[in-house]
Amino acid sequence: MKVYLVRHAKAQRRLGWEHADGMRPLSPAGQDQALGLVERFDGVPIARVLSSPALRCRQTAEPIAARFGVSVEVDTRIGEGASLSGALSLVRSLGGEPAVLSCHGDLIPALVEKLVPGALEMEGGAGCPKGSTWLLHRTDRRQVHARYLSPLAIDRRMRTG
Repeated sequence: MKVYLVRHAKAQRRLGWEHADGMRPLSPAGQDQALGLVERFDGVPIARVLSSPALRCRQTAEPIAARFGVSVEVDTRIGEGASLSGALSLVRSLGGEPAVLSCHGDLIPALVEKLVPGALEMEGGAGCPKGSTWLLHRTDRRQVHARYLSPLAIDRRMRTG
């Protein structure tokens, strides 16, 4: 099992947003972070890309899914405020397929700590900033390892120059 838990990239600010929070899009900086995530997964075999229903999560996942020629699968079990038990059920249902889950900062640390107790501290208290990734890798039936990957951003102006 290899599961990449991706915290959605930077989104428009909640303050002043007049629509449903689930419809908040990525900011320009968040769009650059989403492109950086595509680079992060270069050479990594990804079979599935799943996302919270929130637009900012789907927009974070879409470039990754496009890179691997798969669709973004929306799953409420990784939505903001979702239960840990539902998210665990989803992770366990993935089997051996390498997958990316684009979700929220309230769920990722809880999943990491549940599956790899102490991992947050072992990785220097890295936490879960926007655009960051936690790799969960099962090496056998009982052993799961976690590794923190800091956010990347690609400056779109440099790519088109």
